[in-house]
Amino acid sequence: MCVQTAVHYYSLLNSLQYKRRCSLLEPVIGFIQAQKTFFEMGIEMLSRKDVDDFVANIVASVQRYASGYCQSFTIIVMIIIIIMYVCFLLVILIFLFC
Repeated sequence: MCVQTAVHYYSLLNSLQYKRRCSLLEPVIGFIQAQKTFFEMGIEMLSRKDVDDFVANIVASVQRYASGYCQSFTIIVMIIIIIMYVCFLLVILIFLFC
């Protein structure tokens, strides 16, 4: 009788630990799934052709605008556009990996 009670007590403790473990893992798994979905949306957004077309359109507009100015001004504007594009990508990557 004592052995049966001990086994029953052990079974109840094991069940309690399993429930506690599952109750801790469910929010973590939900968070991981949310992060995965967020990353997939970001990758999908960055891989779209619209972003590349947008940047190419801006570069073409700036080149047309700056064609009347000296060569150094055009280079400075292009560097600024490249820096802005890199900063935009860095912000998106930071949001993706945080």
